Amino acid sequence: MTARQPDPRLSPGLAAWLDAHAGALDDGSHDAAEVLPRLADAGVFRLGVPAEQGGAPGTDIGDAIEAVSQVAEHSVAAAFVAWGQRVFIEYLLRSPNAALSRGWLAPLLAGETAG
Repeated sequence: MTARQPDPRLSPGLAAWLDAHAGALDDGSHDAAEVLPRLADAGVFRLGVPAEQGGAPGTDIGDAIEAVSQVAEHSVAAAFVAWGQRVFIEYLLRSPNAALSRGWLAPLLAGETAG
C-alpha cells in the first residue's frame, strides 16, 4: 500500500496544527474559536470563490469540497467548522442580493466572522 500524498491545497502548517489538536478539538477540550482563523489563514475559505470576490484564482467548488475532506482527515470538528463556513459563503455567492454578499464575504473569507 502506498502512502497517500496530501492535497497541496491543505498547507503543511495547518495539517500539523490539526494533527496536534485533533483529539482536543473533537472532544471539546480545546477552544474551538481558534479553528476558524487558522482555516482562513490557510486559505481554505477562498477556494472556489471567484478571484474578483477575494477568492483563490483557478479554483472551483470541487477544490473547496476537497479541502473540507482533507481537513476531516485530521479533525472532524474542524471539518464541521470548515463545512459550515463554506456553505454560508456559497449561499452568498449564489444570492441575488449583491449588497448582502459584499457586506459579508470579506470577513467570512478572512475568518473574522463565523457563518
